[in-house]
Amino acid sequence: MNSRILRATRKNNLKVFLIGPANDLTYNYVHLGNNASILDEIANGTHPFAARLKNAKLPMILTGAGVLERVDGNAIHNSLKRIA
Repeated sequence: MNSRILRATRKNNLKVFLIGPANDLTYNYVHLGNNASILDEIANGTHPFAARLKNAKLPMILTGAGVLERVDGNAIHNSLKRIA
């Protein structure tokens, strides 16, 4: 998956935004923060990124299965469903 994202950032000028720990993903991204509450803010439209996501031509949200294993996994899942 990472290699496809890398290729899309280079070929198609894909913009990547990350919520979670900042890592070296081999491509540039905008780090929105490391707090799950950011998802609620996006879902409510109160985060500055919400407008950008709403106006995106082909928006995509990727998450790992491990997010559901967190104590707040249900809340995160509900926020993701509201955003979608």
